[in-house]
Amino acid sequence: MARCRELATCPDPARYEPARWYGAAPDPLADSFGQVMNHVLDAPGATLQPAPRAWDRAAVRAWEAGMTGEHLLVTAALHRTTGHVAAATVTTVAAGRHDVEVTAADRHDPEVTSASQHDTAVLPQHRGRGLARLIKAEQTLPLHTRFPSVRTITATVNTRNHPMLAVNRSVGYRTITERLLLEKSL
Repeated sequence: MARCRELATCPDPARYEPARWYGAAPDPLADSFGQVMNHVLDAPGATLQPAPRAWDRAAVRAWEAGMTGEHLLVTAALHRTTGHVAAATVTTVAAGRHDVEVTAADRHDPEVTSASQHDTAVLPQHRGRGLARLIKAEQTLPLHTRFPSVRTITATVNTRNHPMLAVNRSVGYRTITERLLLEKSL
């Protein structure tokens, strides 16, 4: 946690500011969040990924609605000049008997000990500025506060995606296992 607090300092506060939301993206950010999500498959080695999809506002809202049984947490870096999302990372926590809007005593299910880190993406024109590291570190801090029983965050990263592997290592992730994805044309 100390390392994440240290890294959660915006590398260029004149140009970017961190933002976060729980559940659905705020209406003013939904379109630009979708634009960022359009770049998830730009990652090195992303050839065996699902087919790309157009992340417009409707796709964002459909994806959010499909997150039943999970709490959705998104941390983003907003470009101050445009107010648009320049980078975003998504984490989910399985919904137990808790609800993030209830009292502090009932805020978490003590049986839920792991969160899942999903997509992290940065718009091409904003890459190389430390935003992925910022948002991953920023994501960890409220996650721990809102879900104190969560002890681990799991993520899957392609071994060819050296930039994201470096970001993950910098915020404290470590490799625990590797998996092999295979594809066969039919």
